[in-house]
Amino acid sequence: NLFAPIIVIMDWILEKVHDSVDSLAFPLEVFDSFASGMFSGFVTSVGPKHDWMKKFFLLMDEGLKLGRKGAKEPWLSVSVVLFFLICNLMLQSVSKFGGLSQDIIPDLQFGFSSSKLMNMLEKMGRGGRFTYLFVGLIDIFLYIPSYTLLYVLSIAYTYPEHNQYGPALLLSGLVAMDLVETPLCIVFSLLYPIALPSPIVFLASSANMIKWILVGIVSVLILCHLVVKLFQSRR
Repeated sequence: NLFAPIIVIMDWILEKVHDSVDSLAFPLEVFDSFASGMFSGFVTSVGPKHDWMKKFFLLMDEGLKLGRKGAKEPWLSVSVVLFFLICNLMLQSVSKFGGLSQDIIPDLQFGFSSSKLMNMLEKMGRGGRFTYLFVGLIDIFLYIPSYTLLYVLSIAYTYPEHNQYGPALLLSGLVAMDLVETPLCIVFSLLYPIALPSPIVFLASSANMIKWILVGIVSVLILCHLVVKLFQSRR
C-alpha cells in the first residue's frame, strides 16, 4: 500500500499531539483551581466591605450568565462575532480615511514617553487629531463593548462554569485599563500642542502596557482551553 507509510506517520503525529494536549490539560486545571480559589477569597474578604464591589461582582456574574447563554445559542454567538468584526472594520476604516497609520496611534503602541506621544500627535496633523477623536469615541462606545462580549462568550465556551471567574476578572482589568488609556489619549490630542504633565502620560502609558499584557494572557488562556476542549471532545 503506497499510503501506508503516510498513514503511520500521521498516526504518530496525532498521538504526539494528543500527548501534548494531555500534558497541557493538567497545568491548566491547576491554574484554574488556583485562580478560582483566589477569586473566591477576594470576594469573601473584600466584597462585603464595599457596596460598589458587590455590584461589580453581580455585574460580572450576569455577564458570564449571558456568555453561557450565548455559547448555547448559535444565533447569539454569530451576532457577537459580527458585532466585533463590524466595530473593528469601522475603526480601521475611519483611521485609514483620516490618514492615521498604526505607528502614530497611541493605543496601538506598547507604552510611550511624553516625547514619543507628542511626536505621534504632531505626525497626525490637525486633521488626523480630529479623526483620532472619532476613533477614540468609536473605541470607547463600540469597540470595547464588542471585544468584551466576544471575550465573555469565549470564556463561557472554553471554561467550565466554576472556573470562569478568574479569566473574567482579568478581562475586567483589561477593560478598565483601556477605559483609562483611551480617554486620556483623546484629551492629549485635544490639548496638543500644550505640554503634557509627565505623571498623566505615565498613567496612560502604564494603562496601555497593562492592557496589552492582559490581552496576551487572556487570549492565550482561552486558546489553550479551546485546544484542550476540542481534542478531548473528539476522543
